[in-house]
Amino acid sequence: KGFVADLRIGNQVQIAPQCAFSPYEHTFASRAQPIKNQPLASKGPIVIEDDAWLGLGVIVLDGVTIGRGAVIGAGAVVTSDVPPYAIAVGVPARVIGAREA
Repeated sequence: KGFVADLRIGNQVQIAPQCAFSPYEHTFASRAQPIKNQPLASKGPIVIEDDAWLGLGVIVLDGVTIGRGAVIGAGAVVTSDVPPYAIAVGVPARVIGAREA
């Protein structure tokens, strides 16, 4: 089974080792068939805008946009959009600050 949504990575994006991107999810609503036979679904593409930095081991899930110049801390799981120039950390990732102008 193939991907059902795109992964778009902008210019000058820094991606540390062991990052993962999942532009789809397995559905599991029906107990009548194994999960491996159920369809894939997606909330939309993953978009990483220009000049963002993803630390070691960041996981980005479907439908998420990481804004221009944002910084995502190591080990974060990004489940929702991150604004431009924001600093986000944690599981799930949450904004804790912004980069200075």
